[in-house]
Amino acid sequence: MLQKLSPRKAAGVDKISSQLLRIAAPVVARLINFPFSSGSFSKRWKTAKVSPLYKNGDSRDIQNFRPTSALPVLSKVIERHMHDSLYNYLTEDNLIYPRHSGFRKNHITDTALIQIINKLLLNLDKNRLSGM
Repeated sequence: MLQKLSPRKAAGVDKISSQLLRIAAPVVARLINFPFSSGSFSKRWKTAKVSPLYKNGDSRDIQNFRPTSALPVLSKVIERHMHDSLYNYLTEDNLIYPRHSGFRKNHITDTALIQIINKLLLNLDKNRLSGM
């Protein structure tokens, strides 16, 4: 995961660049499991560098900017590791409802919508009442 980091990813308040994490990956990889074994997550890893990002229109109008947050790259790596581990566990042990569409690979909101429409049409064909 560390080796795949984009070298262009912005550093957070810790000023640790993704390039440095890629170079130091063998050592840094040991740190990634620390929050899981200790049950604690450093407050510094939760602190974001907030910057205004220009959207469009008059650049002198504050309403034409939106805030962007740059979290430390390492916290994003740990978050991705946690997501992947938990998702794999839930998927491999069939603990996710089969028709759950949110946050799953190959399951988009269209999937849920198609399932609902299909059920409504089947009930309509059988003269059954449907409600939501």
